Amino acid sequence: MSIQQKKQNGILVVTLEGSLLGSPEVMELNGIFQKIGKEKQTHVIVDFGKVSLINSSALTQLIQGVAILKNAGGKLKLASLSSKVKELLERTRTAAMFEMYDSVQEAKESF
Repeated sequence: MSIQQKKQNGILVVTLEGSLLGSPEVMELNGIFQKIGKEKQTHVIVDFGKVSLINSSALTQLIQGVAILKNAGGKLKLASLSSKVKELLERTRTAAMFEMYDSVQEAKESF
């Protein structure tokens, strides 16, 4: 699993690559969200374009990320989700908690 961050025009894009299944990856994502909240970053997109699978721990962390950003006065948006990730969100009835876009560009334009 690889996690990269790039800030452009006031929007932070967090790009994930691989499978988000293990504790180290989930903890790294947690750290990123905590840092974003402290820095009051308000426009964040998580790019799932290169993510094949996530587990329930990762899903929980995404939900916490939404709360952290909301408390900081911002929004967390998800982009480029695979059908498997979308299916997990729908199956767990958490899809409505997220703003989801087909591409990072669409997510950027929504801010």
